[in-house]
Amino acid sequence: MDDHCTSRRRMLKLGCTAIAAIPLMSLTGNAVAGTNASMRKAFNYQEVSKTAGKNCANCAQFIPGASASAAGACKVIPGDSEIQPTGYCDAYIVKK
Repeated sequence: MDDHCTSRRRMLKLGCTAIAAIPLMSLTGNAVAGTNASMRKAFNYQEVSKTAGKNCANCAQFIPGASASAAGACKVIPGDSEIQPTGYCDAYIVKK
């Protein structure tokens, strides 16, 4: 199967999961926490990437912290300000 179509389908599924989870987290009060455990689990977030060359620091979704090694945030994991630049999740998109 075409890798481009597979990637598009995967991102649509992840996006739908994120959109569905946001209201649920606001009801449980977890959206204001420093980490968003339920979204991390949904996207299979890892503190350290196991895939060479794929990490949060070079992902289009990553919002960098104060320094290159400081924790930042992620556009698809709301309310989480402890995303490590060395981390990785299923929402990874190469920064262009």
